[in-house]
Amino acid sequence: MSKKKRKKPIIAYVPDNLLEMKPVAAEDKVQFQCTRCGECCRHVKDGVMLDVLDAFRLTRYLRKTGDVNEIEDVLLKYAHAQYIAEGVKLPIFLLNTTGKDDRCVFLKDNRCTVQNEKPRACRLYPFGATPDDAGGYDFSIVSQKPHHFRGRTVRVGDWMEENLTAEDNAYMEMDIEALKQLAPALKVEDKSGEDFALSMTLFLRYFNYDLDKPFIEQFARNMASLHTALSKGCGVEHGV
Repeated sequence: MSKKKRKKPIIAYVPDNLLEMKPVAAEDKVQFQCTRCGECCRHVKDGVMLDVLDAFRLTRYLRKTGDVNEIEDVLLKYAHAQYIAEGVKLPIFLLNTTGKDDRCVFLKDNRCTVQNEKPRACRLYPFGATPDDAGGYDFSIVSQKPHHFRGRTVRVGDWMEENLTAEDNAYMEMDIEALKQLAPALKVEDKSGEDFALSMTLFLRYFNYDLDKPFIEQFARNMASLHTALSKGCGVEHGV
């Protein structure tokens, strides 16, 4: 009796470039094993974005150590800002790096010092997820080192279920819709308009949160206020 041929799992590999992503599907299977080598935390200059929920969680976590008090402290100390695209005045924050190997600022003695609240991009590695127009997700994969793609086989969909929380899902869906609404108001050309858009976006999108209250409700309120502020130039509600 001949043995049934086992279907070979997909082994996705792309060049050593954090910005190069390759599409994968939820049912795809990939050989991936974390070896705790710390290589995915090195050579990551301008490669790891801190989204709003990441910053909120990191601040709550680091506040316990007395290192920071507010989200603004985290973003000023551990990240740097840049506009998401030319002509679109939407600031995003990228994690700082250090050393000749451009390692993540949170990598110490080859270990992540914020493991319990590390950014979503790090939790999902080597995969990425972006909400699509149908209410689902587009998945992708990136690799830095070929030795990561050995060992156990993981199904992409299972990996996402394990590493994406309900709060992550709610935030990403809400953020995509909010950015669609905000996009026209963020395409400003005059200096005064740019300064206003930047200050309002930083305050309402990133800073205006009570760390002791649920995030999603505050994010929804802030995005509504930001849309009003940018599209009509009227006052916004400060504080929580």
